This record gives sequence, C-alpha cells and structure tokens, in this order.
Amino acid sequence: MNFKDLQESWQAQPVNANVDSYKLSEQKSKWQIRQRKLLRSNIILSLGCLAAVITLTWLYISHNHEFGWPFKVSIGSLNLLMFIICLISWKSYAFKKENFEVSSIHFISYHIRKLNWQRNIIMKYIWVHTVLIWLALVMYTWSSHRTTTFKFTALAIITVYIFGITGWFWIKKLRKEVSKLNDLMADLEYMKEKLLENEDVENTF
Repeated sequence: MNFKDLQESWQAQPVNANVDSYKLSEQKSKWQIRQRKLLRSNIILSLGCLAAVITLTWLYISHNHEFGWPFKVSIGSLNLLMFIICLISWKSYAFKKENFEVSSIHFISYHIRKLNWQRNIIMKYIWVHTVLIWLALVMYTWSSHRTTTFKFTALAIITVYIFGITGWFWIKKLRKEVSKLNDLMADLEYMKEKLLENEDVENTF
C-alpha cells in the first residue's frame, strides 16, 4: 500500500474510530438518562411555577387595594423570580439532537457547556435565588401583616423554612448531583481529547 492509499484509508475512518467504544456507549447512556431526568424535572418545575404565578396574581388582584407599594413590589418580584428560574432551568437542557455515533468536538463542547451550566445553577444561582425569594417574602409578609403581632412569627417561620429546606436539599441531593455532573464532564473531556488527538494525527498526513 503506497502513501496515498494509506492516507485515503485513514481519512475514510469515522471521526470517533479511535475513541474507546465502551466509554462512548457508557457516556451516551449516562447522558440520555440525565436528559430524561432533566426534562421531567423542568416540566414539573414549570407547572409548579405556573401555579405559583396564578396564585400570586390572584392575591394581587384581590388585595392590591388594601396594601401599599411593598405588597405590589413583593408580588411582582416573586412572579419575576418564578419566570427567571424556569428560564435558567430550561437553558441547561440540551435541545440539539443526540448523536454520539458521529461525535465531533463542537458537539461534545456543546454538552460540556450544558453540564457546566447545570453545575453553576446548583453551586451559585440556587443560593442567589433563595435569598431573593426570601427577601420578597419578607417584604410581602411585612406589608400584609403590618398591623398584627403575627408578622414576627411569620418572618421567623419563613426564614427557617426556606433556608432549612435549601440546606437539607443541598446535603441530601445537590452535592451528589454536583459529583455526577463532574463525572459526566470528565468523561466528555476525555472524549474531546481523543478526538483532538485523532485530528492531530490526520493533519500529519
């Protein structure tokens, strides 16, 4: 076989020919499971946020004439936060067609970005979102119970509940999710490196 035949034979191989087939299959399975789980949780989250927005809007329409601007600002802020959390959650979902059999660096980089976004939601945004919701609820409670002694008890309950639930959720579930995301990203980085190595070899011909 002369050099030209060898070059054509090499270039005719699929891009992922030298990528560990077992790791590729394993990664594909993990990603598909992750996608199904994320789709299901995003749908549930969206329905929950929709129910919250409907309830908050009803509260505003029913009682906006009874309270001042803090009440209006708190309701508006909560509705906006519901919309933002849905938007951010759906942004982490990969809508591009899954096609690991014809892997490319661009395709793998796209999924790495999505996984990194999911990790940032857990590591950063969820805490910011929790604080903002707490502030909006404090404003709402203070304005709606301004003439009662119950407001201090209500504020204490809201504070313990919101930060307690968030802390418990982090300990029980979110830390494990971050670990899974890190593993998935490490696998994708491995595949990306293998593809880059293949490209470097091809460029030598």
